[in-house]
Amino acid sequence: MDQVTSNMAELSGHVSAMAGLARGLSSAASAPLTGLAAILFGLRRAIGVRRALQVAAVAHTAPQSTRAAVPESPARAAITGRPGR
Repeated sequence: MDQVTSNMAELSGHVSAMAGLARGLSSAASAPLTGLAAILFGLRRAIGVRRALQVAAVAHTAPQSTRAAVPESPARAAITGRPGR
């Protein structure tokens, strides 16, 4: 019985050592992916904001006659709470 106890204690020590190593490897592998994801998110966000500002600037400076007439869709009572116009 003493040998089983000593083997379990040894096994517990090995598992504890491997858990720390596994955590270290996991964080080392995921850190570059997290950084890459953050950079890509920032780039997509910046490009989207920049495009929206450019479109708004062009729409604001274009003469009224050259703007395309966009037909307005009728409001639906289920969405607005008012009958159609």
